Amino acid sequence: MTAGAFHLLDEVVDLLVNHPEVHQVRVEAHWDSRLPAAKAQDLTDAQAKAVAQYLVEQGVGQERVLSVGMGAKKPLVPSLGKAARLKNRRIEFVVVN
Repeated sequence: MTAGAFHLLDEVVDLLVNHPEVHQVRVEAHWDSRLPAAKAQDLTDAQAKAVAQYLVEQGVGQERVLSVGMGAKKPLVPSLGKAARLKNRRIEFVVVN
């Protein structure tokens, strides 16, 4: 991860620590369709777990963080061209409750 990614994750940690009314957040990792489905799934499983683990290591209760690899199942845009593929490679945080 880049320094910018850690800065953003630290902001998510601050938000969760300061807002206990957010009981649970789901970390979803997404990829583009250029990898075989099984590889994209494995990659996004690992990415989501790594992000969730970072949040926990920084003080967010483990019971508040779920991780889900989404593979290439939910693209934002058709994966035509590099810019589109990069848009589909993302981490999303979803407030569960």
